[in-house]
Amino acid sequence: MIMRNRIPFGYTPFGGVVIVKLNVKLSDIQSQSLMSKYLHILCYPNGKFGRAIEGTILYSQQESFIKDLDVMKLDAKIERLIEQKTKMLDAFVTPNFDSI
Repeated sequence: MIMRNRIPFGYTPFGGVVIVKLNVKLSDIQSQSLMSKYLHILCYPNGKFGRAIEGTILYSQQESFIKDLDVMKLDAKIERLIEQKTKMLDAFVTPNFDSI
């Protein structure tokens, strides 16, 4: 169900549903969670942009979808920052035995 270039990125209302086409940085677990909650949504890897999210949701689900997606994006950002912090701290406390 990969959408073609004619559909713009973002949210497009179309006959009682909303067509979703986004590029978002999410983890695999978050993508699976989103696809299980919204059955007509597909998430797949999109190279350096993270994940592509495409599909349709009911118009009545749009507000909850946007809130869920915002929370997932924030969680993904927090995870990346924690990983970055861990790498920095590991590099800082790793002893350099060559200098001894």
